Amino acid sequence: MQFACTQCGAISSKSLCPRHRSAGQKSRRGSWGGSTREWRKIRERILKRDPFCQVRLRCDGSAPSTTVDHIVPKSKGGDDSDGNLRGSCAPCNLARGNRTRSNSVTTVSRSAPRTSARSIPLA
Repeated sequence: MQFACTQCGAISSKSLCPRHRSAGQKSRRGSWGGSTREWRKIRERILKRDPFCQVRLRCDGSAPSTTVDHIVPKSKGGDDSDGNLRGSCAPCNLARGNRTRSNSVTTVSRSAPRTSARSIPLA
């Protein structure tokens, strides 16, 4: 069976042609999951700089930072510079996902009273 390469459209026996399959393997080596020595140093430095969560989507900022969050996600053009990184607890980092600050999920105050549809007066 033949497929069109998802990157360039060339006909191949797999979803990626040999050129893109080898290029993808080279670019992924050591770049995902914090597996490079350089990233581990950056991560350690950021977690030392920000010992408590800076994102504050699922916590009040008192949770210890266990992950590093990219303010501008790498998929949206962000980089690994210190100015684009901040310490985050895992729940806040997962809640934020691949969003920038402007379209990030907002947290709901736990002290705010909730109103049901029945308690809202009709005009």
